[in-house]
Amino acid sequence: MIFSASAVIAYVYYHADTFYFFKRQIIWVVTGMFFGYIFYLLPIGGLKKLSTIMLAVGILLMIYILPEALFKVEMPFVKTLNGATRWIDLKFFDLQPAEFVKFAFIVYISLVFRIIDDA
Repeated sequence: MIFSASAVIAYVYYHADTFYFFKRQIIWVVTGMFFGYIFYLLPIGGLKKLSTIMLAVGILLMIYILPEALFKVEMPFVKTLNGATRWIDLKFFDLQPAEFVKFAFIVYISLVFRIIDDA
């Protein structure tokens, strides 16, 4: 579906490489599968300890973006794309802290409500 929807645009803008967007999607699918497997192997006790740290780091990253998003104060590594200031530029990819916080928040809340039993 990605290939059929974007082949013409990829051909025009990315030097006749009709598979440009398809290749990028495959890279991220493989990366997601790798990290999914890593989290699958992680014991629940380790995930409990990591959830608080991940949530804290994610919230700090969101607070870091806030001055540029609200007051247009230049912050290093903060990037605005399509009029939205919600990205951190890590040079090899852009990180959106809200996506990072979603996973940590779900795990953290499940621990608070004891959905995940003690392991």
